[in-house]
Amino acid sequence: MRLELFGMLSLYEKMEIQLGDLRTLRAGHRGDLQVGVLPFEVKKYSRVSRDTVVLSTQSVRHILAQHGDHIALETLLLLPSVLQQGLWISDRKMAFVVVYQDDVSGVRYKVALKMTADQSRSYVRTMHKMQHRQTRSVLKRGDLVRRHWMR
Repeated sequence: MRLELFGMLSLYEKMEIQLGDLRTLRAGHRGDLQVGVLPFEVKKYSRVSRDTVVLSTQSVRHILAQHGDHIALETLLLLPSVLQQGLWISDRKMAFVVVYQDDVSGVRYKVALKMTADQSRSYVRTMHKMQHRQTRSVLKRGDLVRRHWMR
């Protein structure tokens, strides 16, 4: 956990996941993996009871099967940063799209999240690359919940 004071108080926890955790999750040898937390604005907007975001075995397998040509298992290590720093858009009831551009590679990613019907869990459903024009399209269809956040 990190505490910063620059005229205002900012408190956040930097979540990290390990490649070994993703490998055991993909193999089905562990339960859901927590990959981050919902930002305050998103939790308030969605009225979920818990702010944890998890990745399931099914989602990892889906992402790699459907988008494996451009998303590697290692790419999923970006999920904590995506959730913490990305642009959050509500695209339909209890579903969000998070747009994030990686500083190192310059690649823009889209992560889709879904909340359970009882609003107790938030799951990563998919992750893939996207273009700038696709971001504009998603913004036109949905509600902007939270802007990009930079450290």
